[in-house]
Amino acid sequence: MAATDPGRRHPASFATARRTWLRAGPAAALLLVFAAALQAAQPVRTPDFDQMLRDQAVTDRRWREASVGFMRIEKITYRSRGDLEVPAYVFQPLETAPRNHPALVWVHENIRGHLYEHYIPYIREAVTRGYVVIAPEYRGSIGYGRELYEAIDYGGAEIDDVVVAVDVLTSKYTAVDRRRETRSCSAAWRRWFRSPICSTGLRRKGSSGSVS
Repeated sequence: MAATDPGRRHPASFATARRTWLRAGPAAALLLVFAAALQAAQPVRTPDFDQMLRDQAVTDRRWREASVGFMRIEKITYRSRGDLEVPAYVFQPLETAPRNHPALVWVHENIRGHLYEHYIPYIREAVTRGYVVIAPEYRGSIGYGRELYEAIDYGGAEIDDVVVAVDVLTSKYTAVDRRRETRSCSAAWRRWFRSPICSTGLRRKGSSGSVS
């Protein structure tokens, strides 16, 4: 039976609508509020966090299996805004040299998503080309329990989670060449291998992240 999720935070807050108004105009802001009102009227099922954890364990296993012979894989957590512990995958070439590899941040699609297995060939290719890749499971992602799920900020603190991931990669992993700009990719760049690799400019002065 459907039940309202008591931890649900509504995306169409006043602040969100105001930002949309300023960036895209009043029509877009009103459309956002209207769509959110329709969504709010619909009951939602309480998430099955135990099942999500089981599904994530399967995903982790598949990523480990897919990495054999292609790249080194590591699962870490780091501290982001609000002291939230954010999980992340890190992929490195099988052989690395100090300060010799460019960095890439892979941002998964869907605010209620995670690092899907259909990214495997893309990340393999990036690592084959010499990139050290970090894939943050930013707040709102599924598969990591209630706290991360309910910390969703609908485009606010999630950005901080991604930016802090850059600092984690450049501070902890000695293979990363800090002189180069860190690039970012998401599902929007499915054809990125035919063009300069993704976008740049994720490095932020004064940001920090602690890794566990």
